[in-house]
Amino acid sequence: MTIFSHHSYARQKFWQASDVLVGDGKIQQRLGCAAILLMQLRPEDVPQPIRPRFEKLLNTLTSKTEAYSYKPSVIRVRSPQSGKLAQEIFSIFVELEGGI
Repeated sequence: MTIFSHHSYARQKFWQASDVLVGDGKIQQRLGCAAILLMQLRPEDVPQPIRPRFEKLLNTLTSKTEAYSYKPSVIRVRSPQSGKLAQEIFSIFVELEGGI
């Protein structure tokens, strides 16, 4: 049991977002898919100690999202920012799981 066990929905969404990030395709598309998953969370779904990081991450992702009805969403970022965003998603997931 993790220290944030009552936040299982947040853990699930961050796991799904992390899983998408290691798939095929351009990082901008993978971040777009991860953003869509994380947009399903409300701030209160995330534990209070992590909430500021989550809100900052979500604000960054949504401000850089190009959403299309006919193709996957894309995050308009380049390296190294794309890598830092992916790393933050995984870092929050690890923290929600109680660390490594």
